[in-house]
Amino acid sequence: MQRVDVHPQVRRLLSTNKGENWLTEDFRKRDIAALVFIKDGTAHLIAKDKGTLIFADNLLKQLVSTQNISFDDSHAYFLRSTSWSQTVQAFEAPGLISVHTDHSAKKIEVAGRTSDVDLCAAEILELLKKNKTIIWIIRPKHTIEVVRLLKKQESSINKDIYQGARYAHDS
Repeated sequence: MQRVDVHPQVRRLLSTNKGENWLTEDFRKRDIAALVFIKDGTAHLIAKDKGTLIFADNLLKQLVSTQNISFDDSHAYFLRSTSWSQTVQAFEAPGLISVHTDHSAKKIEVAGRTSDVDLCAAEILELLKKNKTIIWIIRPKHTIEVVRLLKKQESSINKDIYQGARYAHDS
């Protein structure tokens, strides 16, 4: 028996019946006499011998993974929305996956079965591209300059229209 170093989200997934059954079945399909269990918040791996233990440990590292996706302030509104909450639930429901949004660190942690993590991370990146909020901050000083610029442009346009109308009238 040995302790297994896995991400806390993966530990939570493996401590569920669904997670335990998935890993046990995957080991069984590969004829690996090993078992992972969670006790006192720590993951442990049991195998019939040392060679199987090493093989099962290496396989476990391939079967589960974690990806961190960074985001910036332009995503904050979307990541606090009901739409994002529903999306997270949709990701987590069918597969062995956990999605955690850490607003203070500005990252989304996706953990679970490697194949699910890869698909989910790709979808999250696409969602972040589509759901950016652009924030324009116009300071009063700049507002005055923008108004002056617009008035100059308006004056220039009016002058062009007046000259064009005068030219048309004279012709």
